[in-house]
Amino acid sequence: MSNQISKIYLLSCLLCSLPLLLSGCGESEATKRLRHLAEQGDVETQYQLGDILFYGKDLSLKKTEGIEWIRKAAEQGNADALYKLGEFYFDGVHIAEDRKEAAECYRKAAEQGQVEAQDMLGVCYFYGHGISQDISEATKWLQKAARQGSISAQMRFFDDDYTILVGIDHVIRKPSEQGTALEQYRLGTSYLNGDGVPQDTEKGITLLRSAAEQDELFAMYVCYQLAEHYFYGERVPQDAAEAIKWYRKSAEQGYVKAMLKLGECYFKGDGVAKDVTEGFMWYRLAAQQGDVRAQYELGKRLYHGIDVSKDEQEAEKWLRKAAGNNSKEAVDLLREIEEKRRPKHFLFWG
Repeated sequence: MSNQISKIYLLSCLLCSLPLLLSGCGESEATKRLRHLAEQGDVETQYQLGDILFYGKDLSLKKTEGIEWIRKAAEQGNADALYKLGEFYFDGVHIAEDRKEAAECYRKAAEQGQVEAQDMLGVCYFYGHGISQDISEATKWLQKAARQGSISAQMRFFDDDYTILVGIDHVIRKPSEQGTALEQYRLGTSYLNGDGVPQDTEKGITLLRSAAEQDELFAMYVCYQLAEHYFYGERVPQDAAEAIKWYRKSAEQGYVKAMLKLGECYFKGDGVAKDVTEGFMWYRLAAQQGDVRAQYELGKRLYHGIDVSKDEQEAEKWLRKAAGNNSKEAVDLLREIEEKRRPKHFLFWG
């Protein structure tokens, strides 16, 4: 095993085991080992150490030092560190607020594909935070983030600030069944809620269905919302089969929440014949997109052998990912697994 592979393996082990090694006082052994690697210049370790120190994940809040380690990683081009440093500058967290510097950090991270940075760079362009306002550039970066599954970026396109500025809000005042998925969605929800137009459930659902049929970025969100209406019987008669149809359409376009819901439906047999293979596939796809609930559910099912063959190694992989995304359930289950592995000591009395 090469030195580089050894270092990556050690870092992975330390990060995955960190939630299990925390102690009530001082700095844990895991963090001390991370510090040793960070001092040797390892960029990923520098970012992780900074994150741990800043947020007190080792129960030893050292925010200033945490920021400095994140800055070191950012200076080496680490995308996550650049995004985090941008957040510090944007909000003025423990350093002087500097929106221009924040926008530059976001840009460098966004160009590497960091989804949260793409979202925030879009926000900077939209409002002119630290950079000249440019709605076209804002839309470009928000679309990149949205296509990577960023729910916050997806929802910004439905925000009144955005729709008014780009001239879509007139759709509410001038009803039309033509237009983009976004336009039809907004008009459809207006009819459903009686917002600015007479309430008309049938017309509202028709517009949502029309929006959902369009092959656009926002259609995947509209498909999911339409599925929710049918699944829970909101404003329309409950129809699980129709809901599954729209969940599937949304999931196939990449909407993570729809993937998770579709997986749940297949595991439980809600609105569709129970199919654990299909359910497992959708859970895995959602987990691979970073959905923490899917990561935990995959790990739990694999560890306990719920509807699937037990696979402890694969289970721990997903549980560690979920734990790294702050899933308390995953941390608790990892602790339980660790406890079971510890040798039992018995006392014999003579």
